[in-house]
Amino acid sequence: MSSHKPLLLRVLKPLGLFAALLAAYPLCYFLFFLTGAPSVPFSLLGLAAAELCGFAGAGLRRWVEKRARGRGGFWLLAAGLLAMAAVFLFSGGRLLPSLPLALLCGAAFLFGDRFILQPYDAVASRPVLAAVLTANLGCAALELALEEVVGASASFFSHAAILFLFLAVYEVSKNQSQIDYMMARRGHRMDQLPAKIRRYNLLLVCLVLAVILACFLFYRPLGSLLAMAGELLRQLLMLLIRFFLFLASLFQTEEEPLEEAAPEAPSSPMLPPGEENAGFDWLTPLALLALAGLLVWKRRQIAAAFRAAFRRLAGFLRRLLAVRRPPAAAEEAEGYHDQVEDLAREERAAPLFRFSAVRAWKKGWRSFRKMAEGEEKLRFGYALLAKGLALSGEEPLPSDTPAQLLARLRQRLPQAPAAAALEGYEQVRYGDLPASPAGGQAMEALLAALARLL
Repeated sequence: MSSHKPLLLRVLKPLGLFAALLAAYPLCYFLFFLTGAPSVPFSLLGLAAAELCGFAGAGLRRWVEKRARGRGGFWLLAAGLLAMAAVFLFSGGRLLPSLPLALLCGAAFLFGDRFILQPYDAVASRPVLAAVLTANLGCAALELALEEVVGASASFFSHAAILFLFLAVYEVSKNQSQIDYMMARRGHRMDQLPAKIRRYNLLLVCLVLAVILACFLFYRPLGSLLAMAGELLRQLLMLLIRFFLFLASLFQTEEEPLEEAAPEAPSSPMLPPGEENAGFDWLTPLALLALAGLLVWKRRQIAAAFRAAFRRLAGFLRRLLAVRRPPAAAEEAEGYHDQVEDLAREERAAPLFRFSAVRAWKKGWRSFRKMAEGEEKLRFGYALLAKGLALSGEEPLPSDTPAQLLARLRQRLPQAPAAAALEGYEQVRYGDLPASPAGGQAMEALLAALARLL
């Protein structure tokens, strides 16, 4: 399996560092806001200084790993202090905002030194996301609360733009890391991944981000368009209501005039004037009856729709709050492992004193000697054989076949009946043949020789 990474993944690491260091912008803007003169250009200069310090820390860490020997800590400390002093002097050398800005650049230098050692998707982690969101939203809330105290108005457009840039890189990194996670979880090699799948996922994420950006930039025309559509829908509903009212008026009958004038009924305080003598309203009962009939008729479909929506919402919240576990190692990376079930193990309480590995092996060997002849004894003996070889210093691999294990045994125990023991095990394990007494005796003799070696 080739260790060469695609160009996209190699570019995502510096982009992730750039996006993570964007958390310095709201802090820079807040420092200038406290001075009473908030300025987006000066805040961008502070952000550029923090970015340069972060990339300097990352680059120096790479240089230390390749060139410097034994003096890496000195060079890193000297470069960090020099960067802080340069930022402090170039920002005016005052207490505010020069000193906090210098400390912020020092923290960015240290962050870059640590971040470059992480994988490319380190920016798509919850701590980084929480730090950037807290920095932007927290500083924006403080600026909004301190506007009257400081006497300056804050600009929140720059906070939104910085947050959008970070979320764009965050989403691209998370999307690509999900591809790696699914490939490793299913046990596939990375060379089996289609060549253009990463590019297609990147284009899809960029398309969604472009739609969000267009909505953000052209929200006024889009709002006017939605308002016009809402007005047209309202007029259509009014026409439908008038049409139903006209149909209802066709069923009303005019009352014949009475010979004697009836006493005028007292006006109801609940009805507006002029509507006390209006005809019976047929529209509302008919609509309610139709709605009730529809609910009774489609009750199963409506309940199923509500259940499906609740399940989707619960699944989304579960995926959002779930802890991402590291992927299981692929079979190609570890090799084939001959899994042998330990049949002599029983449910026991945790021991008060823990035995050494050799004593535990010998205890298992004594259990092996008490077992009856058969397939279970040979399987358990093979597992003890692999553990005993590891304890003797031979270090067998999990992917070793019985033939490779036999070669290791001949180096350690040339006189032991290793071939007969492993031949009996292979007949049981791979040939589906019944266990022979000779195979069990050879395995017991081989384990006895290995026990004397330990």
